[in-house]
Amino acid sequence: MLPARRRQAGFTLIEVMIVLAITLLIAAVVYRITRASWLLYRTQVQVTERGFSALRAVDDMAVEIARAGFGLGDAGPLFPGRLDGTAAPDAITVRSNPEGIAGSFQEDLTDPGQLVRVEGAELFAEGDDVLVVDEEKAMERAQVVRRGPESLGLRPRETPDGQFRRPFRTSVGARVLKVREVGFYLKTDRTGVVVLARKVSGQREQTLARYVEELRFDYVDAESLPRDPRSLTAWRPEREVAGVRITLRLLANPDLPSITVPPVSVLVSLEPQSASIAFDAAAYHTVGLAGVIGQDPASGDRKVGMHAWRNTIPLF
Repeated sequence: MLPARRRQAGFTLIEVMIVLAITLLIAAVVYRITRASWLLYRTQVQVTERGFSALRAVDDMAVEIARAGFGLGDAGPLFPGRLDGTAAPDAITVRSNPEGIAGSFQEDLTDPGQLVRVEGAELFAEGDDVLVVDEEKAMERAQVVRRGPESLGLRPRETPDGQFRRPFRTSVGARVLKVREVGFYLKTDRTGVVVLARKVSGQREQTLARYVEELRFDYVDAESLPRDPRSLTAWRPEREVAGVRITLRLLANPDLPSITVPPVSVLVSLEPQSASIAFDAAAYHTVGLAGVIGQDPASGDRKVGMHAWRNTIPLF
């Protein structure tokens, strides 16, 4: 009876080894599948994140460029460089006047800090960033440092000696416009990563995208011919630019699986933002108009505000 009892007890060593081998094989297959799925997941996460970051950044820049010059009349809508006036191919400064605040000089501006009589001075506040412009396409960035009942004191922001580059005279339609400036540029953050930054005048800097390989702005005229950005100076802006092509290329996040990130490129058209019409039937004067469409915060109704400036030089 004893031999029969032994035949019924447990498994043989060979059987145990076979089961163990099958278990290890299944575990290895499960591990490889799990690892491949995890790598695929991390890769897809990076592809999605990199693509979304690029599209979001380009969309942000495209919206600002599309409305460049809004409320500024014939003042320069953009500058191919940084907010401090430094030209750079990987930076752009976009200007607009969303509130439509403008004033015309009633006397010549010759010295910084001089209180000069301005029609519409009550629309401005101390600390406002402004553009001082005239009909000869001269333009300077300045800041309101004083405000009287009917006058403004202006200080230039770009010249090292704190003086205006030239007088702004009523005889050539000198005027002052409140300006909103938005700058897009590359910088290296504290961790050594190249990032695309966005800075709005009066607001804190924002980071739109990290690990940037290339940011480029190409300018074209109305016939889609390239314009040399060096001809677009901050001092005498040209309005012959009809469009700006944005090209943004991001690198992969080095902490995630390596991928190839395709560049994002879009051409943004610069639409006319103001117009000139005859001031009277005899055409002795002209008036520039800047229109602002907004929403009344109380009623929610849409409102259109128009601001004008007069040219007192006879046309004939």
